Amino acid sequence: MADHRLGFRHGYRRAFAGPEVTLSSTVVRLAHSTAASAFLAYLRELPVGGNAATAVEVPATGLGEEGYGWHLEVPGSESSGFTWRTGDLVATITMSGPIGEADPDAALPLAERVDGRLG
Repeated sequence: MADHRLGFRHGYRRAFAGPEVTLSSTVVRLAHSTAASAFLAYLRELPVGGNAATAVEVPATGLGEEGYGWHLEVPGSESSGFTWRTGDLVATITMSGPIGEADPDAALPLAERVDGRLG
């Protein structure tokens, strides 16, 4: 596995909490697009949600130059997220909440909004 810290330049993380739904957003700048693509591939291999359940992959159509999405349900709650690359940036959005409040249809518009700011 490559050491992605060597390509890291800087980044940010923001978290938001509502009465029932939480949202986390990160953007990381790497040294160049090749490093960003390798980092995206590395993130894709990481487990989502521990051992509670298996995440289902969902399309990330329209986000950046490459990316993926996922959805995970456990009893009483769900999480959805998108991870994508635009140039030398890798962005993520993760949304969690009660069933029906944090599905990919709710998370995707937020990811699209972040993606629009990156371009």
